[in-house]
Amino acid sequence: GRPPLTAVKYGVNCFFNEERMRLVKQPEVTVDADKAFFQDLRALCSEGAEKEDALHTFTLQTTPKVTAVPRFASEEEVEHLLRLAEGGGSACEDCAEARRFFPGGTAPVRIFEAFETDVVAALEVRLASVAHFPVENLGRMRVVRSGTAYGLGNRGCGQRAAVVCLAERDEVHFPHLGLRLLLRRGDMILWPNAWWSEPVSDGPDPRMRVVEDLRTTRVHLLGEGMTEPPLALDASFHDTPVSIRMQAARAG
Repeated sequence: GRPPLTAVKYGVNCFFNEERMRLVKQPEVTVDADKAFFQDLRALCSEGAEKEDALHTFTLQTTPKVTAVPRFASEEEVEHLLRLAEGGGSACEDCAEARRFFPGGTAPVRIFEAFETDVVAALEVRLASVAHFPVENLGRMRVVRSGTAYGLGNRGCGQRAAVVCLAERDEVHFPHLGLRLLLRRGDMILWPNAWWSEPVSDGPDPRMRVVEDLRTTRVHLLGEGMTEPPLALDASFHDTPVSIRMQAARAG
């Protein structure tokens, strides 16, 4: 119709396709946090292993599997990230807006450029090694206030997602895996978001599209005495290099 004379007219266009535009693996079970299997990541390491410099990775027997890495980042590296996050920049304003409009949702505090500092670069390379992905496929890492409301947490936008705890402690609940994990400062968990492809139609030679796996939906629990969502380092891996700019930055 004609545009209004005294106001702005807004609308939403919707399009329906013959092919499936989004492929989703729906969860089959949901387990409350108090009934989920509990694992303290630090308890996975033996006393001797705690004193070694080498990383120790543990694959938890869930479907899909979650990888746990106690002490992925050192205390000094965590402090470096927190100091960078204090400046915040535009992401800090986005964080305030996100928390106002979506209370309980993931809110960005600081977004890092590729290889922004030596510490950021070291963490990127280490994370890529643990995930068995090229570092060029790693998106920009972010310091975030973690999502404490189901369905409002950031799931990442790539094939694999990771979280590094920057708070004193952080309990992460995967309700559809029946899993509750206790992370302490520097601990990391890694999980698949989308790990296989399926045809988008039943016709001949159909296109393939990556299946989004909702079974790894998670929520961060507010512990006793916590007044704010815990801080975490958030990262995602894509199936292809994410940008020429990031490749150039990492090359040199």
